Amino acid sequence: MTHTAPWPVNPYLTGATWAVTNNVSKVVRSGLRMLQDAEEHRAAFVASLHAALEEGLREGLSTIGEVEAEVSAAIDEVRRRKEQAA
Repeated sequence: MTHTAPWPVNPYLTGATWAVTNNVSKVVRSGLRMLQDAEEHRAAFVASLHAALEEGLREGLSTIGEVEAEVSAAIDEVRRRKEQAA
């Protein structure tokens, strides 16, 4: 049994049809590039999370209270330096 397509196999594209087809192609390529970039960023982020976890396990994890105290101390030090400079 021979199957025939309901449309021409080699259709002739007019100028307008070619422009639309070309634009759609550009949009699809652009979308694929954006997806690839997003996947690369996601992979880099996941890798950084794994690296941070490994560092934490190797050097010891901090509690939220310890982190808050360290950040507060750093902020207070910057404020003191600004006051001394004024």
